[in-house]
Amino acid sequence: MVKVIDPEASRQDQMKKAVEAVNTKRMSIRKAAASFGVDKSSLHRRTTRQVPLNARPGPNPILTEGE
Repeated sequence: MVKVIDPEASRQDQMKKAVEAVNTKRMSIRKAAASFGVDKSSLHRRTTRQVPLNARPGPNPILTEGE
């Protein structure tokens, strides 16, 4: 059996782990970005709180999930 992994969920998990590593002073932004495989500038924006941690790219959806 093949395990299907949601790539969006795993990217968000990696970003959360990277932000946690930077905020606890275990790693620099550059080192955390390389270690967790996330974009350095995205990690910087999230650690300086310019962008919320759970932000997604693009405009907000017009229709809701129920529609």
